[in-house]
Amino acid sequence: MISEAESEENFEEYNTVDKTHMEPLDSDMWDSAMDRRRARGNANEIKNNIQKLVRTFRRPEMFDKLKKMCRQSFNRPQSEIIQFNAQFEKLTKLWQTRLSTSLEEHTRMQEQLAVSQKRVAELNNQLTNKKENLENFTRSSQEHKQLRAKEIENLKKNQNEMQI
Repeated sequence: MISEAESEENFEEYNTVDKTHMEPLDSDMWDSAMDRRRARGNANEIKNNIQKLVRTFRRPEMFDKLKKMCRQSFNRPQSEIIQFNAQFEKLTKLWQTRLSTSLEEHTRMQEQLAVSQKRVAELNNQLTNKKENLENFTRSSQEHKQLRAKEIENLKKNQNEMQI
């Protein structure tokens, strides 16, 4: 386990170029053949160590020991995982509260929508009535204008006839 820990510690130094992503062993990004050889050796060492650890912990007594160690670390009342889960649950509840709409608010919005639709319908009726009234007024005004024009013509004719 100690050699695995050492290999994992060396991983960032030996197997990455940009310190975040593992570089393929056949990449051209390695500065020298020595760096490539060191990276390949570290990768092989990690692979071999993992296989040794798997074989070691396959044995029932070692598996039980591992389970016991892990159980102790996970059963601590204020472990980071428990705290993280609790915080995550709080954030989930907050998110649902903030994003959801309450029934009262939904009902109020539906009532406002109904009132608005009713007012729009009334205003449309008023608009239609006003347009009809305007058309009737325009039509009657034109008729009166034509009648007035005829009456003026008749009066002018009568006046001309009287002067003669």
